[in-house]
Amino acid sequence: MKKSDVIILAASPSNYNIYTPLMKIRRKSLIYTLVKKISSNKNVNQTIVVGGHNFESLSKTLSSLKTKLVYNKDYNNGICSSIKEGLKYSETNSVTIMHGDLWFKNFQLNKLLKHEKSTIVATLCRHMKSKEIGIKEINGQLLYFGWKQKLKWGKIFYIHEDSRKIFDKVLYNNNTDSWFSFEILSAMIKEGCDFEIHNHTNSLFDIDCYQDLRKVEL
Repeated sequence: MKKSDVIILAASPSNYNIYTPLMKIRRKSLIYTLVKKISSNKNVNQTIVVGGHNFESLSKTLSSLKTKLVYNKDYNNGICSSIKEGLKYSETNSVTIMHGDLWFKNFQLNKLLKHEKSTIVATLCRHMKSKEIGIKEINGQLLYFGWKQKLKWGKIFYIHEDSRKIFDKVLYNNNTDSWFSFEILSAMIKEGCDFEIHNHTNSLFDIDCYQDLRKVEL
């Protein structure tokens, strides 16, 4: 298995104008727990955290962990500007990208990296919020993103080296800074890229506000 860099996007507040990466669960901040789990994986080449908003506090929180923390001065332009900033420091052709507001139990990163195609993470969600993005799939392949689907977009995706040219073409040949990450993947599908679905059967939560903390079983 080839090693992959992991880019964690933690530059912007949530849609509720709350900087969720520094929210605490079990007395540890969300971003600290996420980075510690990811960076300790032997199949991760390096963990790159892209910050922006509240950067000084983020830097102090992660100071004891093995990670490369970079500052995106253009983070207000959109999440894809942070993807571009993180890629400047990436050393691997394959790359895993995830949002920095996630909390999960035993994320199966090794299984994700074993895929021979680009892959997105999905999770079964019975009660999705009106603004949450779902996934339509058939036989384990991604068809499109949309609403009112059984599978929820998990905000984690793996770009296999075979798909890197399409990824770079979509990301850099368009005015994509203000795009959501799933819009990049949608554009890649239109360019002929296939994505497998990695169904995360364990608990996977994206934390957008304080009410979301209640979903986490402490």
